[in-house]
Amino acid sequence: MYPLNCRTESLLLCFLILLGIVTISMSSSFSGPTVKQVGMNMVKAAPLIVPGDYSSRTISDQVATKPPVIQGWGGVTLDEASNGQMQSTLQRLNQSGYNAVRVGFSAGTTPCSSGELGDWSSAWFSQTIQIAHQYNMWVILDYHSYRDLIDGCQLQWLSFWSGVLSTNWGYTRIVWEPINEPAGSVSLLSAAYQTWITQARALGDTHWIAVENTISNDGCTFDPLSLVNCYPTITDPLNQTFLSIHPYFFYDLWSQSIGVYGSCDKSATRTWSNSTAECVADIYNQGMLNASSAYHMPILDTEGGAVYYSCNNVCAKPPDAVGTDDASYSNTTLHFIQYLTNQMQSENMGWLWWEAGEGSCCGALDTWGNLLRFQPVTPPVSHDQPPTLQAPTGLSAIAGNVLSFKVNASDPDTPPQNLTLSCLDCPAGATFPEVSGLGQVTGSFTWTPSVAQAGQSYNITFIITDGLQSSNATIVITVYPKPPTNIPPVLIIPGNQSVTVAETLSLDVNATDIDATPQSLTMSCTNCTTLGATFTAVLGMSQVTGTMTWVPSNSRIPGRYSAEFTVTDGIDTSIATVHVTITKANVEMTASVYPKTLTLRLASSASEVVSIMNGFNPTGTLTFKAFLNNEACTGSPSFTSIVSVDGNGNYASQPFTPQIPGTYRWEASYSGDVNNAGFSSTCGSPARTLTVSTTSPPSQPNGSLTLDSQIVWLTVLGIGGLAIITTATIYRKRIKRS
Repeated sequence: MYPLNCRTESLLLCFLILLGIVTISMSSSFSGPTVKQVGMNMVKAAPLIVPGDYSSRTISDQVATKPPVIQGWGGVTLDEASNGQMQSTLQRLNQSGYNAVRVGFSAGTTPCSSGELGDWSSAWFSQTIQIAHQYNMWVILDYHSYRDLIDGCQLQWLSFWSGVLSTNWGYTRIVWEPINEPAGSVSLLSAAYQTWITQARALGDTHWIAVENTISNDGCTFDPLSLVNCYPTITDPLNQTFLSIHPYFFYDLWSQSIGVYGSCDKSATRTWSNSTAECVADIYNQGMLNASSAYHMPILDTEGGAVYYSCNNVCAKPPDAVGTDDASYSNTTLHFIQYLTNQMQSENMGWLWWEAGEGSCCGALDTWGNLLRFQPVTPPVSHDQPPTLQAPTGLSAIAGNVLSFKVNASDPDTPPQNLTLSCLDCPAGATFPEVSGLGQVTGSFTWTPSVAQAGQSYNITFIITDGLQSSNATIVITVYPKPPTNIPPVLIIPGNQSVTVAETLSLDVNATDIDATPQSLTMSCTNCTTLGATFTAVLGMSQVTGTMTWVPSNSRIPGRYSAEFTVTDGIDTSIATVHVTITKANVEMTASVYPKTLTLRLASSASEVVSIMNGFNPTGTLTFKAFLNNEACTGSPSFTSIVSVDGNGNYASQPFTPQIPGTYRWEASYSGDVNNAGFSSTCGSPARTLTVSTTSPPSQPNGSLTLDSQIVWLTVLGIGGLAIITTATIYRKRIKRS
């Protein structure tokens, strides 16, 4: 939470006045100051452009960023990050092919907030981002309030958002929704949104923003032209702003009011039917297309759905209604939202339908959401890892005696997920209650074999799942009659392991002997020496423990290996295997171009320098590329240099002597390393951009040169056939170069 006080608001107001964003005037409508926009250039209408193609659109001479196509659901509250519900909701959306979630809050922000969808918490938002990163999903942060801009809370609204925007959240897939369905005129919302956007960009924020149409809370005729004119007009220097509208088809408004749905209103020829639903959807769709073309901005509808009533309880019920709560729908409204979804999908428009399930009483994902059909833009990539399972092996039991043990499971993901542990094919008479928990669970197995079960071996499988990935372990329990001649010792090993090259893996192996007369046990690792691992051999009575320690080096390339353990009581031997996966190490990299500027007539060159750090004996290849006037670094580069890497350190490309003026954006990639994972740098950051001009730029000190290695420059001046040679000495930093 970002607390509001007079000092915070005063400092923010001064900041906005200095930027020329606002002026202060007094209004008789309420006692507080109002915010007015000054010096802002509004977006002008432009010729129609093919919907969905934003790559060539410009606003205020800035090149537009190609927008993402976002598909998902809203109605998820921010506080769900604290109780595990956020994890399961995003996991379900990911499995269904969606790539976004709209997370709402409003309480604890301004005196005018609606209080809907719970409190704001920066800790909860950080947890939400961690979960979203796990599923590679977009997060639309929804300030779910309505009247802040007309009830005198604009400064508090800006002050709250200033705290959010000043925080480095470390995640690019965020869309800010400054306010939900704001009340107010188009001119008021235009000024307020513009002030918000200017503040965000002045604070260095580069995320996408959603600007809402006024139709939800202000007079607006339902026709395509009016819908276009009901969008606020704003300028975003980064061109990363979505236009949003909330499309619904409400039976109570359609059946009781004239003029709400324009040409689709109820009449003698216009009935509650699929054709009327398509009429409403067509007007929404045409309005969005026209607005996108007029304002050069992409569409992201942050709310909409198949619910059939507009009031907070059921005030009208259509003849084809299914259900009566927020998850209800009618066959007509389902046709409306499916028809509109098909249109928007074909035109590369984004949408977030309402509601996934926790923002109110019920979840539409379980009703009409299961019936909705769409084509995912790109199936989201899940970073979910399977949970791990630890169960004992080589177990024996005596008929009539109780056998009990624990089965442990854990989740390697961050943040941890909900786990469910169960037993498959448990023998008759055995109990293993299913257990669920967040991140780590333990199950208890108990069995007293009967006399009839003696003399047999039973295969029992334990399964752990996080809802997306699962692991299982099968153990064998042999039941002996009383008295057995000998019971083999029990070997208890951990589950499968994972370790990064050059890191230390340490695991304990336990063994017990359940014979009535204690016996001496000997435990060993049969192939630890071959692996290069150490294992402390143990001798003991009835119960022993051994420890394996392994530091995989470059003699062990990443892959899957097995460590085999044995324990014997001198009569019988039990064997168990632990599988160990060695993964590549991750190197760190920084890169810069030297120099940053060149002049063509001076026949000079530039190089990109990459510093490789924290790698494990890196021996791969660096590929440098420079792209002329290409922000995305795609297509054929103007320059390519390949350099072999031999250890951590600094590496430079071959010198590049440009022949054409312009902006060269550099990109470096690392590959071909057995021990370390590859990587690719971000295209053309300021430190990795070379500007080439036809005239000399102002003289600038080269802060990247250090006094280290001598270079001699010779200038030959020819005067009357006499050659005069002058020398000047400079120094530069030694850099590895192929």
